[in-house]
Amino acid sequence: MGIPINQEDLLGTLCEFSIVVITNLRKMGIHPTPNEVTAYLHLWHVIGYYLGVTGELSNHMVSEEGATALFDSIENHLVDPNEGSAKTAHVLLHSLASDHPCSGPTA
Repeated sequence: MGIPINQEDLLGTLCEFSIVVITNLRKMGIHPTPNEVTAYLHLWHVIGYYLGVTGELSNHMVSEEGATALFDSIENHLVDPNEGSAKTAHVLLHSLASDHPCSGPTA
């Protein structure tokens, strides 16, 4: 079946396609009705079920307030850099720089 994707990553992706879309529509001057928001979030909650999102956290996806709080929590956890993420980025960038196709042979 392949390597499973962790629940936090799945929930983050669902939030990107659901509550983030609603938020950005409003920023562009498009204001969906409360019923449209509820229906759209429900759609992504169902999609999450079929993707394998399980547990109590997925139930936050059915309300705008819950989805916003869930996304904020995931974003704060995954996006805010820390010492570990800085080290990981440094190693990755160093590896990519030394393996660049235009860098030529190394001696």
